[in-house]
Amino acid sequence: MRKPLFFIVVFLLCAIATGCVTNRTLSRSIMEDNYNSVSLETWLDASKQPIQLYFDQLVEIDDAEMKRILESIQVVEPPSFLSVLILKSKPEPEQAFIPAEAGFLAKPLATALREARPDERVVFFLHHQRTVYKGTTSSGVAFVKDKHLNILLGRYRMGNQPGYPDIPTGGNPFTVTNDQDFYITPGPFQSLVEGSKAPGGQENVFPQRWLSIDYASLLNPPPQTAAPQPAAPTTEPGKVEPAPVTPPPSTLEEKLKTLNKLKEEGLITEEEYNEKKKELLKSF
Repeated sequence: MRKPLFFIVVFLLCAIATGCVTNRTLSRSIMEDNYNSVSLETWLDASKQPIQLYFDQLVEIDDAEMKRILESIQVVEPPSFLSVLILKSKPEPEQAFIPAEAGFLAKPLATALREARPDERVVFFLHHQRTVYKGTTSSGVAFVKDKHLNILLGRYRMGNQPGYPDIPTGGNPFTVTNDQDFYITPGPFQSLVEGSKAPGGQENVFPQRWLSIDYASLLNPPPQTAAPQPAAPTTEPGKVEPAPVTPPPSTLEEKLKTLNKLKEEGLITEEEYNEKKKELLKSF
């Protein structure tokens, strides 16, 4: 008689636990298909009330601007040990979202941020089709706080083998364990946040995967201040600087040498040369 009672208690406990898990979030879809989704998610506390996170609301980023922001995000996947050993490969940054993917994700993501309430964050799943048989998925969370767009990547192009199902949309955007070796490298007007828990859901955020973007400066960078150039020498208006004057020769020897040079260069005649030479020698 005790065994059935034991199983009933276990079943009830599991049902209660399942109910707590499934009722911890409220979600409303912005875009969803078989492989991609963008949704707004609110986390609930123990009393099933929204956790107040006070994200910025009514974010005015249009689709084209969001595409530019997504294209600016750079990710590095360190090469394998064999690639480093044999091919001497080095870590190289690449676009997290190529232009076609950024264009696809930009509209629903911008729409979600415009419609988000202060207690809602954006959850996204993006499918990357590699071949007919193989696709990969990137997923994460986005929100705006203090005029900075925060992108937290949980997966980056996580692959599925042929015959295995793709990563389902609408689930946890973060992995429980660190199954991938990648990191975000910040660009201009971007910085990394060293947080270990994702706001709202409190999922684990692994190092260098939380990017904070000053999107206003990124979209409209301040003008560059040119380095001061040394001022060119100026003269008074209408004043012509005299050409440098070569001082006249001072000794008789120098005078004779100069006179001879003038004759050799054809600047004076033989007669003028002899006459001037006599004058110099007479003065001596």
